[in-house]
Amino acid sequence: YKLDNIPFYGPLIASDDEFYAEFDKSEQMLTYKRTTKYSGNSIVLVMITLNGFDKEIIRDQFKTLDCTSEGLNDSYFSMEILKRIDYSKIKKILTSYENDGILNFAEPCLSEKHQLDLKYQLGVTGDYRHNEGNTIKEKMSNNSLWLKLKNLWC
Repeated sequence: YKLDNIPFYGPLIASDDEFYAEFDKSEQMLTYKRTTKYSGNSIVLVMITLNGFDKEIIRDQFKTLDCTSEGLNDSYFSMEILKRIDYSKIKKILTSYENDGILNFAEPCLSEKHQLDLKYQLGVTGDYRHNEGNTIKEKMSNNSLWLKLKNLWC
């Protein structure tokens, strides 16, 4: 199968990834088992934290950069970053909004290509370090957005 939408939660899978699924009798539906071919696309989850801020302003800005998204409600959206896009530019914008107290974001499915975009942009050979000195993996495990979404759906 090939994923043709932008996921909000679930396994670490991005749009256009190909995957294997089996019918689960207890769930009465096809169930993801494993990714068989990675597209190179990434998924970023965004939560608006500033009360009254219209998330469509940010979604429209990223749409002009060819990053489409799907909204869940007034505060959450999931954004697709295509393989051909330089993620370091997207991350810079997201971090600016985060520093201004407008949003939090999580990178649950960051492709190898986009991880390399960050390394190349920063000129480092080790793990990408966030402003607070945390690696991406450490940031994800401590990220309140990711924890809220995980609790919402799990």
